[in-house]
Amino acid sequence: MVGSRRAARDNQRASASGAGVSYSSPIRKRDKHKNKKIQRLGHAARSNVLLARIRALEEAVDDDSPEDVQDTEDAEMPDWNNEGDNAPAPPAPVAIPTRPIIPKNRSARATTSWNLLLPHLEKPFAEYRQASYAQPPTLILPTITHHCTGACGQPVSATVQCLYTSHFQQVHITTCACIPVAVLLVRHGVFPASPSRPRTGVSIDLLEVYRALFERSSDAITVLAAALHTVYGRRGFQLISERNPGLRATDPFRSALSNAVLWLSHLRDCLQVKLEASLLASENALRSSEPDPVPTAAPPPPTLPTHTPTPPDAGGDVMVGCDGNFSLRHLDSAGTGPISYDPSYFVSKEKVKNVAERITIARKKAPAKYKPPIPQEAFDACQESWDAANEKKQKTDVRHYDSSGVFVMTCRHSQVLFLCDMDTPGEQQKYIVALLEELNSHLPPQATIVEGYDVACVTDHSFNLYPILTEGFTPARVVHYQRHARVRPPVGVERFWSRIRKLIPITCNQWNSRRIWMIDKYASFVNEEGLDGLGNWIHRQETKNLAAKQAAAAKVLRECRVPEDELRSQWEAQKAAQSSLRAHAPARLKRELDKVLGLQVQINAVEKSIAEAKQSITSGDASQETLALLRRLEVTHTTLSTQAEALYASLNIQDNFPELQDLPLEFVRTLLMMRDLKINIRKRAIGSFYEWETLD
Repeated sequence: MVGSRRAARDNQRASASGAGVSYSSPIRKRDKHKNKKIQRLGHAARSNVLLARIRALEEAVDDDSPEDVQDTEDAEMPDWNNEGDNAPAPPAPVAIPTRPIIPKNRSARATTSWNLLLPHLEKPFAEYRQASYAQPPTLILPTITHHCTGACGQPVSATVQCLYTSHFQQVHITTCACIPVAVLLVRHGVFPASPSRPRTGVSIDLLEVYRALFERSSDAITVLAAALHTVYGRRGFQLISERNPGLRATDPFRSALSNAVLWLSHLRDCLQVKLEASLLASENALRSSEPDPVPTAAPPPPTLPTHTPTPPDAGGDVMVGCDGNFSLRHLDSAGTGPISYDPSYFVSKEKVKNVAERITIARKKAPAKYKPPIPQEAFDACQESWDAANEKKQKTDVRHYDSSGVFVMTCRHSQVLFLCDMDTPGEQQKYIVALLEELNSHLPPQATIVEGYDVACVTDHSFNLYPILTEGFTPARVVHYQRHARVRPPVGVERFWSRIRKLIPITCNQWNSRRIWMIDKYASFVNEEGLDGLGNWIHRQETKNLAAKQAAAAKVLRECRVPEDELRSQWEAQKAAQSSLRAHAPARLKRELDKVLGLQVQINAVEKSIAEAKQSITSGDASQETLALLRRLEVTHTTLSTQAEALYASLNIQDNFPELQDLPLEFVRTLLMMRDLKINIRKRAIGSFYEWETLD
């Protein structure tokens, strides 16, 4: 075999340049013993026996079947006998009990058990919170006994290991099927880590401490489990492993703490929902108990809403900021699982999907006739410079991440209004449209919304071209602020990303459902803290921020000694100049000049070729026909040069830029290249100065 391989390589054609000819190994035949089909012993005999049995059964069926249906006789049946009303009734058919549908997945079964248990824990948890409010913590008794009052006759005994801040203890519980073990644990201030047969319980006071730690820091289940294990070991409480008797347990508390934290949060949510429902019912009852007004001779005319929309120039009725974060992504390998949680701030994926389908259908229609306030070049430049929407520049690898990030909408007070999960490589318009429609559903129809967004001009342009928004939600009610117009959007989005950045490495490797729960809970805490300090925030903004800026602006106005009317007229003129065609002419002019310059280069090449051909032909013996063709080529070249100059003149450079009048084409193109270079240098210098200022 070695000799044949060498012969094949020796017979290959040699190459003197480049990397040589690629060699491919010859394909050899596989061993016939490996491709041979194997039949077990007795396979043919067993097959023949089965076929013979099938034929015998078919012949027996044919013999038993009647040849003529009309020859059959009626069977003899006894006459009907009236047994009277006292005759015993026939036995009723036995109903086969249907088994409840139990999920096959282990996590799904645990979730179902927790959902069945939580309603039984609401009352004991509320009673414990009320009894322990403003009281020192208490410990659970070593032995808890509950005597059955319902005569169920099903005694239940369990031994539960209860975790406290500085120690753990074993608790022996004796109860019945009427009162679950978890209910007795919650009554004594311990939350179970399992719904059906808990072997570990965690102190509710310890879980409250962890909740505050989560709100001020981030998810630290692993840290808390390791810290408890260390404290217990230092204080002499050693836990022996059940899987390896005689050895100490290495990580015995992490799973129990994770379950207890999650489902205690669900229990709080259930109580909060019932509390809000009770308050709403009480408010409705008070309104219904008020006496009816005294009837008059003529009923008063119906009153229209007294609220008048706030103009966008004055800030609008609602000011929001929107942005996406591609750092809060989720690995596809981490998977997901049921945790039975309904998010408070996340918009469902079904709504976002419906918005995406509606946008796709709308874009297939002809665009509406709309004259934008700024040139089309401005929209194109803004859209090209927005890297977040460019799906070619993927922020996350879709092969490894099932969620590319989170999109948020905040109000001007840094309060989170809505969130949604992003599942595309880029920041598409469906996210901002879905959140705007969700916000609009909670507002009166005459309210105006002012939106701060990175590329709001492109979004607003799409709203005016295609019927993307729902009926009754017009683009005139949505005014957009964009960064490229030197208007800074609300900073609430950046504040929220700054506070939630600690969850980025934790939520990436969790279940996606638990990731949604964690981000949603952290957003709820941010809103609660912001609501508590809203008065201080407004006072601080008015005294320290607004007053200082107003004083500085008034000082500048006094020192410049220019009337306010003149300044406003100059500001309007500046906005008109920045949004005019001339302001965006350099990019368009550069493209047109490149085309003209390319044509001029080809004309110059033709001129050089004609001159060389004329010199070589006239030096020898040339006929009159050849010389006539050369003269025709020269005339054609002169005509092309004249037309190229006319094309350059038709660009009206002297109208847009009077300073460039009577300048040659090459000089104008070089001047535009120098302008672009100057802009790039200025951007880099500003970025460097910003980094130095941040470091300082």
